[in-house]
Amino acid sequence: MRVVVISALAIVAALVPLAQGAARKPKPDKLPSVGAVVREHIDAVEDCDAERLVAGYARDAKLFFPDGVVVEGRAALRDLYEGFVRPQPEGGLCGITVTREDSYRRGKTIFVKFRVEAPFLAEPYFSTDGYVIAHG
Repeated sequence: MRVVVISALAIVAALVPLAQGAARKPKPDKLPSVGAVVREHIDAVEDCDAERLVAGYARDAKLFFPDGVVVEGRAALRDLYEGFVRPQPEGGLCGITVTREDSYRRGKTIFVKFRVEAPFLAEPYFSTDGYVIAHG
């Protein structure tokens, strides 16, 4: 299963790896729910696990950031998330907590508003991630 994210977030723009291995296509009756995909995303971010953050991306996935930067492909995403999952004193964001505030869902597409907080952030950060969920 692959998840594609269209993101307005520079901090928590991530796709969600799923329990199935990247090389296997899950059976239709075993596909995780959209809610489970979002929960796994939050867990991977809070666990500072770069491999889980990258594992569910399609090979040609793209992340679009508010400053115009586009990150494309798994290798570039891995580099991005390796920097993200470092401790805060090393320039990373480990230690953030992510709360799902609101969402809009249509079929296997969902847009989620997140609240991001951490002791090292001056104030909460709000983000919106879009997930297009497809298998294969």
